[in-house]
Amino acid sequence: AGEEPLATLVREAQEEIGLTIEPKDTQFVSAIPDPHDEEPPTAHQRHRDHAYLYLISSTAPIGDFTPQPEEVAGLQYVPWRAFQADHEQHPERYVPHTYYPALFAALKTQ
Repeated sequence: AGEEPLATLVREAQEEIGLTIEPKDTQFVSAIPDPHDEEPPTAHQRHRDHAYLYLISSTAPIGDFTPQPEEVAGLQYVPWRAFQADHEQHPERYVPHTYYPALFAALKTQ
């Protein structure tokens, strides 16, 4: 709690996939509010979150990653355009997040 979004990215990447990220190697894309922010929180929701999108680039071989089994079912490299096409054709395969359009738009500028 109280951790800055970029610090959270660095920590979570290390914890969940074993990827060391330097803050200088990130590119901030967007902060996307929770779509439920207009509703009052329930007793189980003391605060709402934003999705903070950052782009990073890594040339690390996939074998160098160490996924945390409780959090990550698997890893694979996928060209982002293939990911976008699959997401558009089969959205049921993905966790429904509101940030996909901003992510794809940011990737197009790279």
